[in-house]
Amino acid sequence: MRVLSALILGLIVAFGLWTYMSGESPLAASIRGDLDQAIGSGDVQVLIGRSAETVEFRFLNRTPIRGEAAVRDALEAFYRAHPPVGFEELTEGEVDDTNQYLIGKLRSADSTEWRVHITQVGDEIIEIEIGDFMEGE
Repeated sequence: MRVLSALILGLIVAFGLWTYMSGESPLAASIRGDLDQAIGSGDVQVLIGRSAETVEFRFLNRTPIRGEAAVRDALEAFYRAHPPVGFEELTEGEVDDTNQYLIGKLRSADSTEWRVHITQVGDEIIEIEIGDFMEGE
């Protein structure tokens, strides 16, 4: 019984150290992985499910589209016109204690590469921007 208790305690300590040293929790990595997968597969339901009601979508620097229903329609139209074949996360970070961002490259079936920029506050996406991808960005 002592061996089992020591093993469990060791696993808890190792997990805690790993979390501290990596700078992120496994849960955060899992959530981000779901987001990467949703972008890369065109899963609008997941994207909208993670979004604030006041989410904003901007495509090719045009006038932003605001609100959950309008953004859902715009994303569905984008993914119909440009079926996705993959997404590569390029960078992510924090603007401050609550604002986070993710930037990546979305590839579509017509070989176009799109720059995707997502801003999130807490657990909610507040902005999705898709534009032309230029090398070096």
